[in-house]
Amino acid sequence: MAHVCDDVGITEAEGVPVEIRSAIHVAKRENCDWIMWDCDGPQVDELPEYEWGDAPRTSP
Repeated sequence: MAHVCDDVGITEAEGVPVEIRSAIHVAKRENCDWIMWDCDGPQVDELPEYEWGDAPRTSP
């Protein structure tokens, strides 16, 4: 679960993955306060879809 933050300095900060930014933008547009990550939930066509465990990995 993630809170949809209104602070652009946080949501657009370097290091925030583009997938998370995209989810935040969709959530704001839909007037959501929270993003609930659920592998069994509905899919949003404009967001990428991954199989659990297959998401791209980045080095810290």
